[in-house]
Parts: sequence; structure tokens; C-alpha cells
Amino acid sequence: MTFNIKKILFSLVLMFILLKIFDLLTSPQIKIFNHTGAPTRFNSLQYVDTGEEPTVKELNDWKLSYKIEKMKSKNMTLYVKNRFVDKDIYFGIDYFYFGDYLTDENIYELDGVTFTKKPAYIGQAAYCSFKVEVYPNNQTIVTPLRKYFCLHPFYYHKKQ
Repeated sequence: MTFNIKKILFSLVLMFILLKIFDLLTSPQIKIFNHTGAPTRFNSLQYVDTGEEPTVKELNDWKLSYKIEKMKSKNMTLYVKNRFVDKDIYFGIDYFYFGDYLTDENIYELDGVTFTKKPAYIGQAAYCSFKVEVYPNNQTIVTPLRKYFCLHPFYYHKKQ
């Protein structure tokens, strides 16, 4: 009886490890740090970039909202449905203050970020992992971390 429980536990741990490795290899890893001193939320818009406006179905994904407490972090990855698409993927993340901290004065105070599979300029390096630090007053800092060991690296596109 205890042997079966050990086998089940071992299988679960192995499955968890394999899923983490799968996640690391098939999606860019974006670690978001909230340095605003207030809770924030972010929305992620991910779609296949066809050169036209995103569809209503794709825009509905943007309505998914994730909360980050002040001075905490959260990981963001590409949706599973977009991981093996052999076309350019638009991966945008917008940040806003959360709850009572969101006012008419600070609604546009946090800068969003954009990643795609196509470079923004000739010679730009693609990365598999990024650190995004969100500060007030449009001071979002993106730091590339890992360049190798993923199937689909992404490029960071700075706002002009």
C-alpha cells in the first residue's frame, strides 16, 4: 500500500518537473515586479499578428486581469494556444493601479510593455526571459535575462 503511494507521489513530482521544463522551453518567461507602493493589476493581450486589428475573440483574452500586491512579483508566460504558432505573436502587457488606488489622475501613470517574435530593428537580440520592473510615473524597466534554451525567443519593443 505505501509502495503505491510512493509511486503516485513520485509520478506527481516528476510530472510537475516536466511541466516546468516544458513551460521554460516553449514560452518566454516574464517576471513582473511591482515597485509602485500600491497594488496593481495587469492585462495581457496575446494574438497572432496578421497586420490587421485583433479579432473580438482575441480582444476578449485582454479582459483577463491579474493582480500584483505592492512590492510583490508575478510570472507571466505565453498562452499555451500561442506557443507553437509559427507566425509573429504580439504579446502586450498593460499595467494599472488596482481598486481604490486607481484614479482619473493616475490611470495612465504605469507603462505597458510589448514583445513579439519579430525584431524591432536589425541586429536586435531575442531572449527567453525578461524582468519587468513597474514604477510610478511611466518608469517601467525591462531587463533581458536568459538568451538560450527556449524554442521561441521574443524581442522586446520599446515604446517610442
